[in-house]
Amino acid sequence: LYAEEGPEEEFIRSIFKVKDGFYSSDGEPIMLARSGESLKLLRKHDNVVEIMKKFERWSTWQKEKLYQECDKLTRTTGLLHKMYFINDMAGMQLWTDLRIAKGFGSSSKVSEMIHPQLIEKQYIVNPPAFIRIVFATVKPFMSKRMVKKVVIINENNKRTLEEKGTIKDLLGFDHASVKFN
Repeated sequence: LYAEEGPEEEFIRSIFKVKDGFYSSDGEPIMLARSGESLKLLRKHDNVVEIMKKFERWSTWQKEKLYQECDKLTRTTGLLHKMYFINDMAGMQLWTDLRIAKGFGSSSKVSEMIHPQLIEKQYIVNPPAFIRIVFATVKPFMSKRMVKKVVIINENNKRTLEEKGTIKDLLGFDHASVKFN
Protein backbone atom coordinates (compact mmCIF):
# COMPACT_ATOMS: atom_id res chain seq x y z
CA LEU A 1 0.00 0.00 0.00
CA TYR A 2 0.95 3.60 -0.50
CA ALA A 3 2.15 5.79 2.35
CA GLU A 4 -0.55 7.18 4.64
CA GLU A 5 0.12 10.70 3.36
CA GLY A 6 0.30 11.66 -0.27
CA PRO A 7 2.82 13.98 -1.87
CA GLU A 8 2.62 17.35 -0.08
CA GLU A 9 -0.58 16.23 1.65
CA GLU A 10 -0.84 19.10 4.13
CA PHE A 11 -0.24 21.77 1.48
CA ILE A 12 -2.72 20.24 -1.00
CA ARG A 13 -5.44 19.82 1.63
CA SER A 14 -4.93 23.44 2.74
CA ILE A 15 -6.12 24.55 -0.71
CA PHE A 16 -8.27 21.72 -2.08
CA LYS A 17 -11.23 20.87 0.11
CA VAL A 18 -11.30 17.09 -0.36
CA LYS A 19 -12.23 14.55 2.27
CA ASP A 20 -12.27 10.76 2.24
CA GLY A 21 -12.88 8.06 4.84
CA PHE A 22 -16.65 7.97 4.28
CA TYR A 23 -18.63 4.93 3.17
CA SER A 24 -22.03 4.57 1.50
CA SER A 25 -24.78 2.54 3.08
CA ASP A 26 -23.59 -0.25 0.73
CA GLY A 27 -20.02 -0.03 2.08
CA GLU A 28 -18.54 1.74 -0.96
CA PRO A 29 -15.78 4.32 -0.34
CA ILE A 30 -16.82 7.95 -0.85
CA MET A 31 -14.70 11.00 -1.64
CA LEU A 32 -16.23 14.41 -1.01
CA ALA A 33 -14.91 17.62 -2.63
CA ARG A 34 -15.98 21.23 -2.41
CA SER A 35 -14.66 22.63 -5.67
CA GLY A 36 -16.25 26.05 -5.30
CA GLU A 37 -14.39 26.66 -2.03
CA SER A 38 -11.20 25.14 -3.41
CA LEU A 39 -11.12 27.43 -6.44
CA LYS A 40 -11.48 30.52 -4.24
CA LEU A 41 -8.46 29.42 -2.20
CA LEU A 42 -6.43 28.49 -5.28
CA ARG A 43 -6.95 31.88 -6.93
CA LYS A 44 -5.15 33.53 -4.01
CA HIS A 45 -1.86 31.92 -5.09
CA ASP A 46 0.50 33.19 -7.80
CA ASN A 47 1.98 29.79 -8.72
CA VAL A 48 -1.22 28.12 -9.95
CA VAL A 49 0.48 25.96 -12.62
CA GLU A 50 2.93 24.52 -10.07
CA ILE A 51 0.14 23.90 -7.57
CA MET A 52 -1.98 22.13 -10.20
CA LYS A 53 0.95 19.82 -11.02
CA LYS A 54 1.23 18.98 -7.32
CA PHE A 55 -2.53 18.43 -7.21
CA GLU A 56 -2.32 16.02 -10.15
CA ARG A 57 0.34 13.94 -8.36
CA TRP A 58 -1.62 14.01 -5.11
CA SER A 59 -4.92 13.19 -6.85
CA THR A 60 -3.34 10.21 -8.64
CA TRP A 61 -1.96 8.99 -5.30
CA GLN A 62 -5.35 9.48 -3.62
CA LYS A 63 -7.21 7.54 -6.32
CA GLU A 64 -4.64 4.73 -6.21
CA LYS A 65 -5.22 4.52 -2.47
CA LEU A 66 -8.98 4.30 -3.05
CA TYR A 67 -8.48 1.75 -5.83
CA GLN A 68 -6.50 -0.44 -3.43
CA GLU A 69 -9.24 -0.06 -0.83
CA CYS A 70 -11.91 -1.08 -3.36
CA ASP A 71 -9.74 -4.04 -4.43
CA LYS A 72 -9.36 -5.15 -0.80
CA LEU A 73 -13.12 -4.86 -0.21
CA THR A 74 -13.83 -6.77 -3.42
CA ARG A 75 -11.47 -9.60 -2.43
CA THR A 76 -12.84 -9.71 1.12
CA THR A 77 -16.56 -9.70 0.23
CA GLY A 78 -16.49 -11.37 -3.19
CA LEU A 79 -18.53 -8.44 -4.52
CA LEU A 80 -17.21 -5.74 -6.85
CA HIS A 81 -16.63 -2.44 -5.01
CA LYS A 82 -16.31 0.97 -6.64
CA MET A 83 -16.16 4.46 -5.19
CA TYR A 84 -18.57 7.38 -5.22
CA PHE A 85 -17.33 10.91 -5.80
CA ILE A 86 -19.43 13.83 -4.57
CA ASN A 87 -18.45 17.25 -5.89
CA ASP A 88 -20.25 20.14 -4.17
CA MET A 89 -19.85 23.13 -6.49
CA ALA A 90 -21.58 25.70 -4.26
CA GLY A 91 -19.92 29.06 -4.75
CA MET A 92 -18.27 28.19 -8.08
CA GLN A 93 -18.12 31.08 -10.51
CA LEU A 94 -18.31 31.14 -14.29
CA TRP A 95 -14.82 32.58 -14.60
CA THR A 96 -12.36 29.78 -13.96
CA ASP A 97 -8.71 30.37 -14.69
CA LEU A 98 -7.74 28.26 -17.74
CA ARG A 99 -4.62 27.05 -15.90
CA ILE A 100 -6.91 25.59 -13.22
CA ALA A 101 -9.24 23.99 -15.77
CA LYS A 102 -6.26 22.43 -17.59
CA GLY A 103 -4.92 21.07 -14.28
CA PHE A 104 -8.23 19.44 -13.35
CA GLY A 105 -8.59 18.08 -16.90
CA SER A 106 -5.10 16.59 -16.80
CA SER A 107 -5.78 15.00 -13.41
CA SER A 108 -9.02 13.47 -14.70
CA LYS A 109 -7.33 12.06 -17.82
CA VAL A 110 -4.59 10.41 -15.75
CA SER A 111 -7.18 8.93 -13.40
CA GLU A 112 -9.35 7.61 -16.22
CA MET A 113 -6.31 6.06 -17.89
CA ILE A 114 -4.99 4.37 -14.73
CA HIS A 115 -8.30 3.44 -13.06
CA PRO A 116 -11.06 3.46 -15.70
CA GLN A 117 -13.54 1.49 -13.61
CA LEU A 118 -12.88 3.03 -10.18
CA ILE A 119 -15.85 5.40 -10.01
CA GLU A 120 -19.35 3.98 -9.64
CA LYS A 121 -21.08 7.38 -9.67
CA GLN A 122 -20.01 11.00 -9.66
CA TYR A 123 -22.58 13.28 -8.06
CA ILE A 124 -22.34 16.96 -8.95
CA VAL A 125 -24.16 18.91 -6.25
CA ASN A 126 -25.19 22.58 -6.43
CA PRO A 127 -23.78 23.11 -9.93
CA PRO A 128 -23.90 26.63 -11.33
CA ALA A 129 -25.98 27.06 -14.48
CA PHE A 130 -22.94 27.03 -16.76
CA ILE A 131 -21.97 23.52 -15.58
CA ARG A 132 -25.43 22.19 -16.46
CA ILE A 133 -25.18 23.85 -19.90
CA VAL A 134 -21.70 22.45 -20.54
CA PHE A 135 -22.77 18.96 -19.45
CA ALA A 136 -25.86 19.07 -21.69
CA THR A 137 -23.63 20.14 -24.59
CA VAL A 138 -20.98 17.42 -24.19
CA LYS A 139 -23.33 14.64 -23.09
CA PRO A 140 -24.17 13.49 -26.65
CA PHE A 141 -20.45 12.93 -27.28
CA MET A 142 -19.87 10.92 -24.10
CA SER A 143 -20.13 7.14 -23.88
CA LYS A 144 -23.37 5.78 -22.42
CA ARG A 145 -21.30 4.20 -19.64
CA MET A 146 -19.80 7.59 -18.70
CA VAL A 147 -23.15 9.41 -18.88
CA LYS A 148 -24.65 6.86 -16.48
CA LYS A 149 -21.87 7.61 -13.98
CA VAL A 150 -22.62 11.35 -13.75
CA VAL A 151 -25.61 12.55 -11.72
CA ILE A 152 -26.31 16.27 -11.46
CA ILE A 153 -28.28 17.37 -8.39
CA ASN A 154 -29.85 20.82 -8.33
CA GLU A 155 -31.31 23.14 -5.70
CA ASN A 156 -29.46 21.94 -2.63
CA ASN A 157 -30.23 18.23 -3.12
CA LYS A 158 -34.02 18.61 -3.40
CA ARG A 159 -33.99 16.39 -6.48
CA THR A 160 -33.69 12.73 -5.56
CA LEU A 161 -30.97 10.53 -6.98
CA GLU A 162 -31.63 7.56 -9.17
CA GLU A 163 -31.50 4.23 -7.34
CA LYS A 164 -30.25 5.58 -4.02
CA GLY A 165 -32.69 8.23 -2.77
CA THR A 166 -31.09 11.45 -1.56
CA ILE A 167 -27.40 12.07 -0.91
CA LYS A 168 -28.21 11.81 2.79
CA ASP A 169 -29.63 8.32 2.14
CA LEU A 170 -26.48 7.33 0.25
CA LEU A 171 -24.08 8.69 2.88
CA GLY A 172 -26.08 8.23 6.03
CA PHE A 173 -25.37 11.89 6.91
CA ASP A 174 -25.76 15.35 5.40
CA HIS A 175 -22.72 16.09 3.20
CA ALA A 176 -23.12 19.84 3.86
CA SER A 177 -22.37 19.26 7.56
CA VAL A 178 -18.86 17.88 6.87
CA LYS A 179 -16.16 20.21 8.20
CA PHE A 180 -12.84 20.62 6.41
CA ASN A 181 -9.73 21.57 8.38
